[in-house]
Amino acid sequence: MPLSTQALAIPKDIWSLSDYGDLVLPSIRSTRRPLSDNAMNVALRRMGYAKDEMTTHGFRATASTILNERGFNPDVIGVTDFYRALRLAARERPDLRVIHANELIAAFPQPPAKARNAFSMKAKVSQQGLMRERAVVPDLAFGLAPPNGSRRYFMVEIDRGTMPVIRSNPSLTSFEQKMRAYLAAYAAKQHRRSFGWSSFRVLTVTTDRYRLDSMTDALPGLHIPHSPGPSLFLFATRAELAAADPLTHAWIDGGGRTVALI
Repeated sequence: MPLSTQALAIPKDIWSLSDYGDLVLPSIRSTRRPLSDNAMNVALRRMGYAKDEMTTHGFRATASTILNERGFNPDVIGVTDFYRALRLAARERPDLRVIHANELIAAFPQPPAKARNAFSMKAKVSQQGLMRERAVVPDLAFGLAPPNGSRRYFMVEIDRGTMPVIRSNPSLTSFEQKMRAYLAAYAAKQHRRSFGWSSFRVLTVTTDRYRLDSMTDALPGLHIPHSPGPSLFLFATRAELAAADPLTHAWIDGGGRTVALI
C-alpha cells in the first residue's frame, strides 16, 4: 500500500527502538518474531482499561473525532476511515485481497490523462430537452479479488449530508445529478474503455437513514437507457458501518434489497 512521506517517517523513527533489527516491531520475547496482533490490547488491559472501555480499534474513532473537531478536511477523514475499515475487515479473510487504486490504475488499457482524477468519468445526459455533459469523480476506488479468480470493482461516495439530494434546477449540483452521471457513464461503457472493467458498483456512505431513503427514492426517476438502473448503487449509513464493517455489512441497493460485497 503506497504511503506518504509523513507516514513513512513514523516506522523509520520506531525502527530505532529495535536497534534497527530485521523487524520494526519485534516481539518482546524474540527479535525474530513480530509483535502479535493482540499485543496492544494486552497492554491496554495492563494499564487498567477494561474491554468495554477501550480497544486498539477504538483509537481510529478517537482520531477521527479529534481531526474533525480541529477542522481537518472531513472528506479526507471519511475516505481514510472507510478504507482503513475495509483493510482491517479483509485481514480476517485470508482468501480475499483488496486491490488498491494504484494497482487498478496500472492495469488501465491506457494511462489516465490526469493521475489525480484517474477514475473520473464524463457522459452526456438529456434533461428537460437539453443535452448536458455530466462529470463524476468518486472519493475512492478499489477492487476485491476473491479466490475464484474473479474481480469486483467499486467506486465510493462518502456523503457528508451537505449536498441537496434533489434540486429542481438541473444546472445545480445535487446527489441525484451525481447518480445520474454514474448511470450515464455506465450506459456509455466508459468503465470498459477507460478502466478495463466489465462492471462496477457505487457504494454510498451517508449520514443517516432519512437521507439514505431520500437517495433511493430519487433513483426510480432516473431513466438512463442501457444502464443497470437503481441496482448500480449500494447504500449504508456511517453508524451502520461503525457497528459492522464494509465486508460483512448488509448494504441496501437502490431497489431496497440487501446485498453483500462478497
